[in-house]
Amino acid sequence: MIDVLNAEKAFRASVVIAAPLRRGKPPVHDDQDGRYHVVLRGISGGKRIDDVRLIHCLNGYIDPYSEYVKLMQVAELPSLQFIISNTTEAGISFNPDDTQADAAPDSFPAKIAQLLYRRYQAFQGDRSKGIILLPCELIEDNGKMLKKFVLQYAELWKLPSDFVEWVNNACQFCDTLVDRIVTGYPQDYAQEIMQRTGYQDERIVAAEPYHLWVIEAGEQMNNAFPVQGTALNVKFVSNLAPYRTSKVRILNGAHTAMTLVGYLRGHRTVRETVEDRWMSKFLQDMIREEIIPTIPLPYADVERYASSVFERFHNPEIKHELKSIALNSTSKFRARLLPTLLDRYQKTRQLPPHILHVFAALVVFYRRDRSWLGEHLPVNDHPDALKAFDLCWRNPLTPDLSALLSNVTLWGTDLSQIEGLESSLLDEITLITREDE
Repeated sequence: MIDVLNAEKAFRASVVIAAPLRRGKPPVHDDQDGRYHVVLRGISGGKRIDDVRLIHCLNGYIDPYSEYVKLMQVAELPSLQFIISNTTEAGISFNPDDTQADAAPDSFPAKIAQLLYRRYQAFQGDRSKGIILLPCELIEDNGKMLKKFVLQYAELWKLPSDFVEWVNNACQFCDTLVDRIVTGYPQDYAQEIMQRTGYQDERIVAAEPYHLWVIEAGEQMNNAFPVQGTALNVKFVSNLAPYRTSKVRILNGAHTAMTLVGYLRGHRTVRETVEDRWMSKFLQDMIREEIIPTIPLPYADVERYASSVFERFHNPEIKHELKSIALNSTSKFRARLLPTLLDRYQKTRQLPPHILHVFAALVVFYRRDRSWLGEHLPVNDHPDALKAFDLCWRNPLTPDLSALLSNVTLWGTDLSQIEGLESSLLDEITLITREDE
């Protein structure tokens, strides 16, 4: 995006990458002078896309653990304006053992607290030198959480109250939502790209054409990040929540549904699953009949997004393994599909049949004897979740759904109180196991 803005809007920005972890990637600028290609392949608006772009804006790489002084020098640059992060969902956390010593702490928020404090000192609290922080970690309220932990470190380290006031009033921590499937280095066709471009590029990154970046900020943000007038799908909104609900319930919800139901039907990739007529209809009916009515955005906008999701699922250039999506399926079902089930039940006193079927598939997927389909299913989850399902399947013929549904720790609520859920779930489980055994 920054490379596009440089070319189309004279943005004149460069990027310095700082590794968030000790095991960060090796420097990407030393061996290729900061150059690499981004390849976008797939279907967009019914048209095949095959775009290759040479990225020019990378201007350095810093390992905070071996180059701490260099990182602090970047903090003192007058031109520094944005900090954009993607440290995974586990990255925004608080570690009370992190110190303010002249060395990189472990947690990412502690590094940000150090960097901001150095900047505050270098410019003597000048409010015009505040930073716009755009965390892209896929957690709710990512900007608010990052700010919360930065201020906790300020308290832990007993930093001046003037610094806290500067963080609160000069810096902007924006909640954001990102949506793009990035598959990384395209092993299957990297040589083709190198022949086509004439570059020996070991840093090629492949992704789908679709992209969305929603940033909770006023339209004035466009003055700082001028995306208007470009093809970049960046939205500045006053309330991120409906967009997050739309993305999590439709895209992520469909991913979880197709993984649990599709895997039990013998499918192993996203594309293979959606090319199954029954599965395709199942997913589309689930989204349009059960999920879309619960999303507080204009119907036409949500319908358009749902259509783009199915187009993305059919992308022939992306081999998305279901087993990679299966990780922590319990928490994913709780976050992505259970809210829709609860919303629909609260409004209609009826259980949404498609999501009910996915719930049943989850229970079957986590069955104690995981080789019952002739192979070990890719079950990888928190020990507490595995224990709950093991207890549920103590009798390999009849699951103990009462104990499972009443596990508040697992679901965040006592699901056994929902009238008809246990009996309906048992019927669906019986249906699934009879079809496959």
